[in-house]
Amino acid sequence: MPTLTDLALGNKALRNGNLQSALRHYLRSLDANPGLAAVVTPNIASIRRRNALQRRGKSQRYLQCLNGQEKLGSSQVSSRVAALEQAGHRVDIVTLVDEAGPQLKNQQGTLIHVNADTLAERALEIVLAQPVDQVDLWSADPSSLALGCCYAIIWGTAVYLWEEGSHPISDSGLPLGQYLDTPYNKPLLGYLLTQLPTALRVLAAQSTGLAAFRSSPRPYESHHLALSFADMQAHLSDGLETAGEVSDRLFALFIGRSPQQHERNHYRHLLTTDRVDKAGLSRMLWAAEEGLRHRAGFHADRCPRALALVPIGEVRPKDIHLPACESPELSILIPVYGQLDHTLACLYSVAAHPPRVPFEVVVLDDRSPDDSARQLQQIDNLRVIVHPQNLGFVRSCNRGAEIARGRYLFFLNNDTQIQPCCFDALFDTYQYFPKAGLIGAKLVYPDGRLQEAGGIVWQDASAWNYGRDDDPHKSVYNYVRETDYCSGAAILIEKALFEQLGRFDERYCPAYCEDTALAFTVRAAGKQVIYQPRAEVVHFEGISHGTSTDSGIKAYQVANNKRLFEQWQHRLSDEHFPNAQHVPLARERSARKCRVLIIDHYVPQPDRDAGSRTMFQLMEALLAQGVLIKFWPANNRYDPDYTPQLERRGIEVMYGKEFERQFDAWMREHGGYLSAVIASRPHITEPLLESLRSHTQAKILYYGHDLHHRRLQAELELHYDARVHEEMRWFEKQEKQIWTKVDAVYYPSADETNLVNCWLREQGLPESAKTLPPYAFEQFPANPEANLKQRRDIIFVGGFAHPPNVGGATWFVREVLPLVQHRFPDVHLTLIGSNPKPEVIALGGPAVTVTGFVPDEVLDHYYATARVAIAPLRYGAGIKGKVVESMRHGLPCVTTPAGVQGLDAALSCLSSESEPKAFAERVMELMVDDALWVDRSRAAQRFCRQQFTHDAMWQAIRDDIPAGPLGYQSTLQERAA
Repeated sequence: MPTLTDLALGNKALRNGNLQSALRHYLRSLDANPGLAAVVTPNIASIRRRNALQRRGKSQRYLQCLNGQEKLGSSQVSSRVAALEQAGHRVDIVTLVDEAGPQLKNQQGTLIHVNADTLAERALEIVLAQPVDQVDLWSADPSSLALGCCYAIIWGTAVYLWEEGSHPISDSGLPLGQYLDTPYNKPLLGYLLTQLPTALRVLAAQSTGLAAFRSSPRPYESHHLALSFADMQAHLSDGLETAGEVSDRLFALFIGRSPQQHERNHYRHLLTTDRVDKAGLSRMLWAAEEGLRHRAGFHADRCPRALALVPIGEVRPKDIHLPACESPELSILIPVYGQLDHTLACLYSVAAHPPRVPFEVVVLDDRSPDDSARQLQQIDNLRVIVHPQNLGFVRSCNRGAEIARGRYLFFLNNDTQIQPCCFDALFDTYQYFPKAGLIGAKLVYPDGRLQEAGGIVWQDASAWNYGRDDDPHKSVYNYVRETDYCSGAAILIEKALFEQLGRFDERYCPAYCEDTALAFTVRAAGKQVIYQPRAEVVHFEGISHGTSTDSGIKAYQVANNKRLFEQWQHRLSDEHFPNAQHVPLARERSARKCRVLIIDHYVPQPDRDAGSRTMFQLMEALLAQGVLIKFWPANNRYDPDYTPQLERRGIEVMYGKEFERQFDAWMREHGGYLSAVIASRPHITEPLLESLRSHTQAKILYYGHDLHHRRLQAELELHYDARVHEEMRWFEKQEKQIWTKVDAVYYPSADETNLVNCWLREQGLPESAKTLPPYAFEQFPANPEANLKQRRDIIFVGGFAHPPNVGGATWFVREVLPLVQHRFPDVHLTLIGSNPKPEVIALGGPAVTVTGFVPDEVLDHYYATARVAIAPLRYGAGIKGKVVESMRHGLPCVTTPAGVQGLDAALSCLSSESEPKAFAERVMELMVDDALWVDRSRAAQRFCRQQFTHDAMWQAIRDDIPAGPLGYQSTLQERAA
């Protein structure tokens, strides 16, 4: 009866227009009887529509969600509230704090203090109290995000996440869906729903009309990943299938699409038993996600996005808050001559998106004709230097460098605006380009067009702003590379180097070409000039001096260009091209560099599968030798998780519409500039061979990962399948065709290499097969035996899209694990790897955990706490990554004859058995014999240090990698003559 009463009261309230009361009664009825979902859900949708209609034409109502008292008093929040109220809107505030705090000064709306730990209980009270038009989240903590999700689900409210320093006047918050659709934030979705059961009840009802929470959730840790897909499943009456439907709907609601399979696997991160330290794993997952977010930048997608622009003319000195800094690492030098509104907007952008290192901001006022100096001196912690007389741009900058206190100098025009992560991206450049002397940003126009992606200087000293007016999101503009020069509007240089080089050359006073001359000087000192695309700066070009070179300061551009030619004529003649010739080489200064094209099915995912790890480490080995790499993913996709990892290392990845079905066209344009091509996987390589041979003189190398047809042949020996037999014959034909058409063949094991050479001899062809070590490790966990007494249980690591891993896991769980359990009843097995198939998931239970994909940091945790690794492969080909990886970690491994293929020299530190009983005995032996464990652990790491290094990779392939572009050699020779 209570259920029907709530339903009737809800209908009555809805008829009377009392939306909050109606929604409260509907949720109560749904809680008591999930079967009413089919009736209740349309009414909830009606409430959302009617709420939107009622709000139309009225002043808007905003909710500010703050986590922490310090946020309540921040100038950012105060400015946001003041701006909204001044526009006639109402602002309410929720603070997620332990104790009530002060009322925000002059704030007209309500102020609610909530203990974050009790948010789940109070969420419904808060959300139902009053519908709002927009929720602004001032923190990405789980509680704030959960409350935002609750508003979005129940009221259909727009939810935005505000970065620290977002401009309070413009609506520049990041939509919650865009935030969630960034690398490694997707696991948040499972947590957010389980954190707020009311929202999950509504979403479940909207999804199928069948599922709802049947009880209150048990308490969990506050870490946002402490809940897994399994936790969600435990509270849904229809189990895993319904949980999947709800998660799909959540994706559709916030991200606008259904999840891909690997995204669904994120929910299984912590599908672990109570034996595992869940809180510890949560902390590591949090750190892994935060680290990747930081490295990749806040916006990981390559999708076009709105620029974070500060409105010109709407910023006042009191709006800008810079931190005090006694010992800055970075000095940001901003020369100004008038244009106060632009200077204020520039300073605001710096304060909104500051560097992670201690910094100071120094404004160099060159006797501005307006009130700039007095206005700027009102800004706390801003150093304002007013020159005694007008010095001009060059001398003003040199004077600023003299008084700067930082180790690094960042010269920034006042007609610019810094974008998120700009400073951090600039400093990150040194990690992969230690010889960087001068680093420049990507410049874009306020309307989003590209202004400059580095500059090209031609033989006559004329120059291009490379990519001008094009789409800045194209792949060609988004990898780090060496360049001729970077515009002085936004450049970073170490102060000691700047002083050593004599600062900006004052022959170029008052302005223009001084940045290009500095770039030439940097190179002459043995350093590199680097373009960093992740450092994005909006440049309002021509604000200070216009764009015409006929008069004014801009006229010096023509005269100084002549000086540049005279000063650097010998370098221009030797290292630069005639105007507009060989642009692919000119844009990255690669005329005399080795350029290698690498082809694979998609951008490598080195923490997901062994083949990807090999390709990634091979590229690292080539980069260490100064090789420039062009990467062609056959699927033509930008992978937001992994593509940035290549681009920040200087690898150009071809993706986007301009490359769809354009491999032949790309080869026609670029084939002559290649030194070598490394193609991977038979089904990817064979269709491209004709185009490769037609358009390049470069050596064509093939890396096979394993002998695909031999692996399938081994599978057939276990159990015959006509489909597998046909696939085996197809791969055999394809692989042998490739062997005859390429210049060299590489496989990871000597067994495979010998087999290929034997076949080539039989065909009367040269023996071109060579062995390439499949892995390269620079770091090894120290002293794995230190926690030997605390180590326990068994792990199996492998991507489960690979059939041998599925078969191996099934065989071990069904035939070997029971034998181990007979002696060790409490033993636990963890199956770790991406894309677990249904038959693998079905293996899960009290003694077996299936995690799905986990990041490397979490995988390292498993290696560091497990007692034994297994690789129970019944068939396969080539060296097995899972075996080598366990050896690197010093974790003894039990495998099969298939698992030790190519590792004959390592048999002393591995156990190999093919029968269940013998396999179980080897596992149990390592679980009890500490001396044996230590001996195997040390021997395994010693073997990996000797065999699997970047240098070993390079030595294996160096003879097939020429020093320069083969098709371009004749041009070089002509120029030399």
